Amino acid sequence: MRWLLALTAARMRTQAATRYRELGLDGKTLARSEVAIARALANRTHLDRAQLAAALERAKIATTGQRFPYLVHHAELAGLVCSGALRGKQLTFALLDERVPASAPIPRDVALAMLARRYFARRGPATVADFTWWSGLAAAEARAAVASIAGELVTDGAYHEAATHAPATGPRAHLLPAFDEYAVAYRDRAALASTALTNFQLLSPIAVVDGRVVATWRRTLGKRGVAYALAPVGTLAARDRAAIEDAAARHAAFLGSTVDSVSTR
Repeated sequence: MRWLLALTAARMRTQAATRYRELGLDGKTLARSEVAIARALANRTHLDRAQLAAALERAKIATTGQRFPYLVHHAELAGLVCSGALRGKQLTFALLDERVPASAPIPRDVALAMLARRYFARRGPATVADFTWWSGLAAAEARAAVASIAGELVTDGAYHEAATHAPATGPRAHLLPAFDEYAVAYRDRAALASTALTNFQLLSPIAVVDGRVVATWRRTLGKRGVAYALAPVGTLAARDRAAIEDAAARHAAFLGSTVDSVSTR
């Protein structure tokens, strides 16, 4: 986390500067918020959103509207806070220094190569434009990062040749969570579905069959098992529904339960 912040935080702060000004978050206010947050989270204290907002209000720092998320955004980019332990279903905040071990700085060119390598290893096939959009790096720096690992990448023709000769399989479905990298790691996401997906659909839990998004989904835990509700993207074919039912069975088994129902809404 530390090397990622060193690599990207300055540019993200610059991109957020206009919004900070719109919200009245000047340098003095942001500095005061850092002090208040550090005091509130000291001694391994983990606070949820409401508790941390209350701590800022006690320090006479207003948290109304979008001010609170941007105050936290600033504290995260400053390397002050990170995610804390879950409290039931509640997310919490904690001090970065109490959650993440100290580490030696990494030279920027090495860090850029590390980020590009991890991106393409786990999200390829992808384009340089995808990597630039996902990373938030300046275009020239993103291109340099990709160029530094060019010898490790499989490009264009070689990839398509391998894909052409991949063994055929039957329909395979996956129930992916909200904000899954499969949907959000690419600038151009036209190939994900036969129809254009809204941002709401892309950021929701998605049902994917043979690589295509065919529905969003949600689940409800009940006494008789897990109930799954699907919201199709376009027309849901019978073969796709059957594949989703298989995925639901795997998911329910992972939860230590069984499928109660799979319905379409």
